[in-house]
Amino acid sequence: MDRAVNMDSFLAIYNTENEELIESFIKLDDNGYNHEDRIGMSNYELEDLAKLFNNLSSVLNASQKNGYYLGFKVSAGLCEEFDILRFSNYSVLNIELKHTIPSRGLVSIKDQLIRHRYLLSVLNKKVNLFTFISDLSKVYMLTTENDLIEVNICELIEFVDDDYLFENELSHKDLSDLIISPYSQPKLFAEHVYFLTNEQSEISKKIFNSKSRKIGLIGGAGTGKSMVLFDLAKKYQNKGLKVVVIFCSPLLEYISISEQIGVSVIPIVNVDLDNLTDYDVILVDEAQRLWKDNFDILWNKNKELIIFSADHQQTLHPAEKNLNIEGYLKNSKEALTVELRNKYVLI
Repeated sequence: MDRAVNMDSFLAIYNTENEELIESFIKLDDNGYNHEDRIGMSNYELEDLAKLFNNLSSVLNASQKNGYYLGFKVSAGLCEEFDILRFSNYSVLNIELKHTIPSRGLVSIKDQLIRHRYLLSVLNKKVNLFTFISDLSKVYMLTTENDLIEVNICELIEFVDDDYLFENELSHKDLSDLIISPYSQPKLFAEHVYFLTNEQSEISKKIFNSKSRKIGLIGGAGTGKSMVLFDLAKKYQNKGLKVVVIFCSPLLEYISISEQIGVSVIPIVNVDLDNLTDYDVILVDEAQRLWKDNFDILWNKNKELIIFSADHQQTLHPAEKNLNIEGYLKNSKEALTVELRNKYVLI
């Protein structure tokens, strides 16, 4: 059962500097504590939390100091962690802690808060999202238009309701509905009603910013390879490039999917691989299913950017196993190969 903390109680424990007492607090009140590996909040995270709570404690009333859930992790098909959550009757408050500016700067902060808004939207409440950067003593807020703006502590306090709930509402929600497939739910994908994990978002950005003309996207079943491919397809289209997704298995509804998503999606059996010069970007999904002659044609193209998505564990025919396209991509000096490691969807 998730536990909420009182702001002043945490500060009292933290200020003792008693390591055993602080460790006991972490075990009891860090909702993301891993009891098997005995891993919880780091010293930096405790320091950042104490700094934020010190800034808030002197100006909040007794009720506003209650109801804070720390380190809650979503793991039901998705993988995301919330540093601080507080639930009230009509809104939910999320505050993320950063010891310093992330390597990707404010873009990284904005992306995280947008993901959190998407997840918290299942509560059908007003969602208030902030990030506190400890070493700069700065606070950023994500507006309803998804703009990231700097605010001060007093402005953050305006979003701390007097009332609070004695439960973590998010822990009771089934978030599997937020997991979509561009093939089975193309309309939702087209409307950008989908979620990329932090790993998927980073991989997508790495590929999009790469100068390589051949790229391998590797990952096991459920890691979200197709989602990343289609996210990239939209990005390339927005850049003015012509994109095609080649699906290396049967796909009966490919015309309808193409129309709804706005990207040309064609099963391999319907593609003339020698006549793809109209496209700037070729995305090959389920590439481990390619036969050697088809793979050779695609591999030898030099004009187009080609991205192969593959998982050797999902090969079916002995010829596919022997060809081992995943292994070829990993060992090739011509290709950039990136790998998704964390499972994302419910299999």
